[in-house]
Amino acid sequence: ATANRFVSVLVGILVTLLIQSSSATDMMVISFVNSGLMTLAQAIGVIMGANIGTTFTAWIMVLGGGSFDMRLIVYAAILLAVILIMTTCTTTIPTGYTAIVTTFGRVEDTTMEAGFHLKSPVQEIVLMDNREQKTSFSTQAFSSDIQQVDITGSINYSINKSTAMNLFKEVGTDYFNKLVSPRMLEITKGVFSKYTAENLVAYRQTLSDQICTELSNELERYGINVISISIENIDFTDAFTDAVEAKQVAAQKKLQAEIEQGQKTMETEQQANREKIAA
Repeated sequence: ATANRFVSVLVGILVTLLIQSSSATDMMVISFVNSGLMTLAQAIGVIMGANIGTTFTAWIMVLGGGSFDMRLIVYAAILLAVILIMTTCTTTIPTGYTAIVTTFGRVEDTTMEAGFHLKSPVQEIVLMDNREQKTSFSTQAFSSDIQQVDITGSINYSINKSTAMNLFKEVGTDYFNKLVSPRMLEITKGVFSKYTAENLVAYRQTLSDQICTELSNELERYGINVISISIENIDFTDAFTDAVEAKQVAAQKKLQAEIEQGQKTMETEQQANREKIAA
């Protein structure tokens, strides 16, 4: 419950108000930190709350006209307890997210959907985006004839809401950089290596489909759905581009020469036929 700074301050105020001793609260907090039950960041919030709580008795006496009324302390403690319960026992999950529930660091086997939920004060909520997401990527690969290509593209993906807790257990929230991106780039290079450089552009859609299929098979067990892979641009080295252009120019010249030769042969045959008829 003390993971939230505001809540940790409220805890410090409530405990000090009940036991009427900020020193006792500080000693308990120090022992919790030494035993590993509380982090230093959490302890700072509780100690700040204890310093605030220790002034409550004086404020109550001032507000009560100098007389001490225990009922005011009880009312204040009840009010703080209600605020603390409302803060630590309820949570709201926004639309498009799945909530992973952890209890003392242990991931629960259930998730929370969008909406208002009740939870234990010792439980923490981790939000994971379950909407369709799009991320661009770029990499380099080699064709089957050892030509280097620069690739840019994008991937559309989403996570399975019912198994999001397993993904969080095994990978965490940064699953794209830790899992999706490395596998995607590795598969992309493998698929490109099966085609010659000249065929890569013509088979762009086939490349995208093959990468999507292989990546889907890899990520299925993690509950990650690969919706689509788009190869948006394939760029070759200047040397290869110049070679392709030279080859195309040579092919065009050869074709032009063949056409001209065919025309000359036709003209020669027609001339021979005319001379034969005239004779």
